Amino acid sequence: MDLVRVNAAMVLGRPPRADIDAGRAFQELGFDSLTAVDTRNRLKTTTGLTLSPTLIFDYPTPTVLAEHLDTRLAVSTDQPDLLVRFNE
Repeated sequence: MDLVRVNAAMVLGRPPRADIDAGRAFQELGFDSLTAVDTRNRLKTTTGLTLSPTLIFDYPTPTVLAEHLDTRLAVSTDQPDLLVRFNE
């Protein structure tokens, strides 16, 4: 949750620890298509996940987005490293 809120605050030009209401829709917080892509790019860089440019429209609140990212990160860390076989 903090990852999403800190990045949302930075994109909106607020201090990183600004109080971003996790239950409010990104559009209500002031996001538009440009800030949506900027947020996606920041989260993509931070998490290493491939994320859609429409991410904050698909997951419209910080809470919903954080849950989605948690799920994706859990799945990506549960996958076996298939290259391990070739390195042995």
